[in-house]
Amino acid sequence: MKKWYLKIKSTENKRFYYTEVGSEAHGRPTYILWVSPKLVTWEDGTPYLILPTDGRIDRGMKPTTLILRPSSDYWITDCYIESGYRGRSRFDVIEPPDVEVYEYHHCRSPRGSLGISTGALLQVPSTRDRVTVKWWRDGRLYSKPPTGLTVMYRDGRTETLEGIEELEELEDIAEPTAEPTIEGTPQG
Repeated sequence: MKKWYLKIKSTENKRFYYTEVGSEAHGRPTYILWVSPKLVTWEDGTPYLILPTDGRIDRGMKPTTLILRPSSDYWITDCYIESGYRGRSRFDVIEPPDVEVYEYHHCRSPRGSLGISTGALLQVPSTRDRVTVKWWRDGRLYSKPPTGLTVMYRDGRTETLEGIEELEELEDIAEPTAEPTIEGTPQG
């Protein structure tokens, strides 16, 4: 589970909740995510959004505006892959194929010269209980793995298998199971 702290914008008699998603060059956010009050949780007077959550994302009039509304048809989670120092990261959704991806970037310095990490809000149909991504990163990694596979579940659990090149080499000797496993732990 991830907590995204929200900001409040008030008008005469209405209150709106939002957060800036990503940090492009010079700190400009990739998206402004407006959040329905039905999805807001409060703690010590501070509003926040818990991900994953049941909801759907709609685009606003501007390409940088996203609106998160409650929905039982989809659930939303966040995938964030940190880059190495002076490097980049990226990922691909492996399964399920019908996931909507709202990609954002996070620059470690004003122009990204110290590294650019990649993240995304993933909108997954409620008929699916997990999403699997394969990721890569480069730059100075300081003993962090350059590749991996991460499975994110609807209940907030995540499982990561790092150094995925070895897994691909061993594919021909793997024993098939009813449920896929990562590091010996059954999924599902």
